[in-house]
Amino acid sequence: QDYMAIWRHDRNKAMGLGLLFFLVTTLGAQLLWRQLRTSYRANRRSRMLLQHASDGIHILDEYGRLLEASDSFYHMLGYRLAGPIRPLVENWDAWHSPQEIRSLVRGTLRYQRGRIFESRFRHRDGHDFPVEVTSVPLEIDGQPLVFNAARDITERKKVEEDLRIAARAFESQVGMLITDAD
Repeated sequence: QDYMAIWRHDRNKAMGLGLLFFLVTTLGAQLLWRQLRTSYRANRRSRMLLQHASDGIHILDEYGRLLEASDSFYHMLGYRLAGPIRPLVENWDAWHSPQEIRSLVRGTLRYQRGRIFESRFRHRDGHDFPVEVTSVPLEIDGQPLVFNAARDITERKKVEEDLRIAARAFESQVGMLITDAD
């Protein structure tokens, strides 16, 4: 009976430890599942925001390579979604030289502050158009990145030009007539 008492004690201890292990593992699995589900939802929400953004959202690494872009960015440049766009900014920026682009990216990352500037993007069919780009530095998983939101400002530039012409006409002491091409 002494021999069986030790065995029963060891068996009960093993069953208790096994049960404890099972409970801790189950709790850990539930927490992990909850965290994965939350992460999936956040990722899906971010993806939806990126897909439905009206501005051309694009994320660049520190070398000016395209890592991620919104549907509107591809549309803005005339490409199909996630189409064959070349990954370097100088392939679609028609205004800045490659050195200026690298300087803008590195400056944004170095000074850790956002900046707004104008540029011209090159459409897939060859024409270029004015854009206003807002760049903000960020860091994801220890990697420095630049979040950019590009907005087509063709209409704004046209309105500004029309206002400039109208201002000249009203400031002039000479009679003027402004017409269209026809």
